[in-house]
Amino acid sequence: DLLGAFSGASTLLLEATVGLVVLLLAATYRSPVLWVVPIACVGIAEALAQAIIYLLGRAGVTVNGQSTALVTVIVFGAGTDYALLLTARYREELRRHSEHRVAMMVAWRRAVGAIAASALTVAATLACLLPANLTLTADFGVVGIVGVLCAAVVVLGAYPALLLVMGRGIFWPAVPRHAPEFVQRGPWVSL
Repeated sequence: DLLGAFSGASTLLLEATVGLVVLLLAATYRSPVLWVVPIACVGIAEALAQAIIYLLGRAGVTVNGQSTALVTVIVFGAGTDYALLLTARYREELRRHSEHRVAMMVAWRRAVGAIAASALTVAATLACLLPANLTLTADFGVVGIVGVLCAAVVVLGAYPALLLVMGRGIFWPAVPRHAPEFVQRGPWVSL
């Protein structure tokens, strides 16, 4: 009955998750186009995670509608969170650097530690499910770890490349201009 309750939930959950994330990203970025890039990257991460989970299922890990639906939420939640962090750093660095490639390189270096730490913390937390007596719960730990690590890898790999291809114009209409004199000063600037 439990498995039957979750049949078809994966598609509905994916649609609801994408809709909510698009709304939140459009409101956060205040840009009619920027939200497309993180959604595309998270979609890539979701496809990668589902492919790996499929292979794990073939290798004996219990995979069902419940675990794949929950992995969708994990990938979209973690992936958009990581993209928000990297985008915020990138926007800051665009004000400090005239060349957008240099700005991305600095932003990536400043964000990679936080993103990696977050992904590893979530993965370690999901690893706590591995010794569970219920196989379904233990195997969800495995697929959850795959999901969060795929989100981190894609956001750290593909997302910066896509932002660089788009240039500063991706932030339209509020394009950050090179203006180092307007960068805030204070004790938190060097972090």
